[in-house]
Amino acid sequence: NIGFCPASTFKIPNTLIALETGVITMDSIFHWNGEKRRYPIWESNMDIEHAFKVSNVPVYQDIARSIGLKRMQNYVRLLHFGVMDINMENLDKFWLEGDSKITQYQQVYFLHSLYNSELPLKKSTMDNVKQIMLLEKTDDYTLRGKTGWAEVDGKDIGWFVGYFETADNVYFFATNIEPSGQTDMKKFGRGRIDLTREVLLLKMK
Repeated sequence: NIGFCPASTFKIPNTLIALETGVITMDSIFHWNGEKRRYPIWESNMDIEHAFKVSNVPVYQDIARSIGLKRMQNYVRLLHFGVMDINMENLDKFWLEGDSKITQYQQVYFLHSLYNSELPLKKSTMDNVKQIMLLEKTDDYTLRGKTGWAEVDGKDIGWFVGYFETADNVYFFATNIEPSGQTDMKKFGRGRIDLTREVLLLKMK
C-alpha cells in the first residue's frame, strides 16, 4: 500500500495534539492580521471549529509552531499517524510537502482508534475533535471527516477521510484520488466528497 502526503487530513491529529497539550481550547479565537491569504474565506477571526471546516492553513501553521518540534514529534509517534518527517525547518509545513507519508490503511487505523476513543489522549480531547469533524447529520446517518489536497512533484493528491455512522454500522473511509488529463480541476475538490458519499449511501440500500 503506497503512502501519500497527508495534506490537510493532518488537521485531525494537529487539532488533537493542540487540545491535549493546552496550546488551544475550544474557545480559542485565531485573529487574522489583515494580510492577504490564499483564500478570502481564511481572512477573518475564527475559532478552531471554523478553522478546521475551512481548512485554514495559516491558523494550523501557527498551531504547529506553538506545539513545538519535540512535542509534535512525540505525539505524532504516539498517535501512529503514518510516517511524518518533522524537523525544525519544516515544523509548520511537513504535512503539506516533503517526505511525510501516510497510507489509506494507516488513515483508517487512526480513525478507528479515534472513533473508539482508544488513542492515548484524554477522552474530552477526542470527543471535541469528533464534534469538530462533523460534516452532516441526518435521521439516517452521521458523516464526519476531513479533506486534504496537496501538490507533490507536480502531481495533485486529493484526500477525503473519516467515518460514516448508521443505526447499525460504522464505515471508515480514506479516499485518495489523483486527477487524470481529462479531469476538470474546478470539480476535483468536490469530487473527493461526492464520490465517497455516493459509495457510502449505497451501503445503506
